[in-house]
Amino acid sequence: NGAVNGYNSNDLKSSSSSFDTPPPPRPTVAYRSLSIDMNEFGVNVPVAMWYPAVTTSAGQGLNNADITETARRRIGGGSVARPGKPILDYPSVRYVMNVDSANAAEKNKESDEEEDVFVAAKYAHRISIKRIGELLVGWDFIPEFVSRDFTLEPTMNHVLSREEDVSTKRTTMMMTNSMAAGEYVVDGARIELPENAPVVFLAHGYLGSRFDLSHLAEELANQGFVCISPEYPESLASSYPRIQGLDREKITSRILDVLGTDLKITPTSRAIVGHSLGCGTAMSTGDDSWARVLIAGFPVNRNGLAPDGPVLFLSSMNDGAVSAGRVLGAMPAEYVRLDEASLLRQSPSSLKLPRKAALIFDRPDAPNHISFLANSVNEAMISVLSPLLPLAQALGIPVLDFDKYQVSRDSKQTADVVIPLVTSYLRQMMLL
Repeated sequence: NGAVNGYNSNDLKSSSSSFDTPPPPRPTVAYRSLSIDMNEFGVNVPVAMWYPAVTTSAGQGLNNADITETARRRIGGGSVARPGKPILDYPSVRYVMNVDSANAAEKNKESDEEEDVFVAAKYAHRISIKRIGELLVGWDFIPEFVSRDFTLEPTMNHVLSREEDVSTKRTTMMMTNSMAAGEYVVDGARIELPENAPVVFLAHGYLGSRFDLSHLAEELANQGFVCISPEYPESLASSYPRIQGLDREKITSRILDVLGTDLKITPTSRAIVGHSLGCGTAMSTGDDSWARVLIAGFPVNRNGLAPDGPVLFLSSMNDGAVSAGRVLGAMPAEYVRLDEASLLRQSPSSLKLPRKAALIFDRPDAPNHISFLANSVNEAMISVLSPLLPLAQALGIPVLDFDKYQVSRDSKQTADVVIPLVTSYLRQMMLL
């Protein structure tokens, strides 16, 4: 089976309720959970992958007239009204929520119509108290069974609301206006990978997870990018043991190999987005042809120089984990400072960004260190760690701005600025 040990959809829980009313006209983003064999270390590394379920100008860029029915089936996805981008027409698509892939396939067989049945994507997230204790204070006595498992919904799918008929106990899906555009994340088990695409790696921070930047990955995939987010050894998920010699560089290098040999994807361009410790990963990965986005870290390498090639740097005066004073003191003059207020007055498509750009949030309610992460990930952390916060503070254990975020709860507000900026920057640096 090669290095990729399969697509894991076990996190999709079966339910007695299914939803046959189609929410959006078509899905636009596919998600897969991969397991990458790290050969010499004897462990498998979980990797989250998002990719377009329809072709766009960022991807294969085909015109309707050039696409045969076979090609439509191979590419996967459907049509979606996105001005200026090629559209693929599909037979009718039925959406089934909260059932597993096998049940969805069975429903497809039972139908007399020609349909593609897709299942809403779910993210299998885990928070290991044992791993947090090991990495923050060196405690090795916490049992693994106190860990918590979560099933997270994609950010893009949160626009769906559920209504239950008390008399029939049947739950139906209600659709908001934004869903009518077809922006929806589905299980990619039946949607094949693109052969050519711009590829973006996502590198989480210390005690982060592969879903930290899932909200950004969804929007990038919605615009035609393939996004790959590995679980590195410092993850709070603790999906595999920490082994001497197994580091971020080896994992990233292995995935780059697998991308071509097993997944058969040829990158048309490459980028990497890092948060916190992931900024170091971003600066040490690839050559100067790679675009880089550095979030809540440092804008320079250890030699005091900015990475070669395009770089977008994001920081905040309210970041308690990475001092803004140190960041500003280290920032080379080659970075062009962006103004948040000015960015908000412009549409993402009209932004003209320099190759080396920096946005420093400096308003009174500026983001903290973890405000840049997906809301669902932060809410999961709050549910697990809130009871432990007083003890951590009493013992002087670093909490990486968790205490600030528990008050601010500003992931969504931060994303409203960050995601349009990052997607616009990567489109300009990778596609134009």
